[in-house]
Amino acid sequence: MRTFRVVLLVLLVMGLCSCKSASREKEAAAIFAKANAVWAETAETSNEWTDVYVKAFSAENREQFPANRAALQTSADKIVNILNEEARLTNEAIPQYEQAIALVTNEQHRKGMSLLISSLRKELESHEFLKLQMRLASDESIVDAKTFEERFLRLGAQFGKSRDESQRQFDEGRRILGIE
Repeated sequence: MRTFRVVLLVLLVMGLCSCKSASREKEAAAIFAKANAVWAETAETSNEWTDVYVKAFSAENREQFPANRAALQTSADKIVNILNEEARLTNEAIPQYEQAIALVTNEQHRKGMSLLISSLRKELESHEFLKLQMRLASDESIVDAKTFEERFLRLGAQFGKSRDESQRQFDEGRRILGIE
């Protein structure tokens, strides 16, 4: 899904560049392209943390908690570090996107791109639920698999809800921009 988003944003930049519009639009497209280059790096980090997460926090591994606490902590630390790097890259790209939007004169493009940026911010928020989920492995007050699972699933549901909202904003931004 992340790679698909990057491709869509690149297509948007190409569309802006191909227009024979004012220099402001061309400047916006150039800034947008730079932001895309930064943000595109998050595709790799997203795949990386997802792979670790799926392997380490499978239902079978969660059932073994707290016997495998140390292994889960190691994986959780790795995931949090990757999420932090993804957040750094996203937070580096967002101001560039905002700078580009300020130069766009077409109100519909501005609205669509603003929704795409809002989607990125919402995705960053969703990652906070994952980080909280990862902290469960280190929480010494959790001493049984049932409690661990309940808290893990509750935070997972919050992550999913936030991620779904991010996807809705992204899809609406694409719709407004005519990228379907």
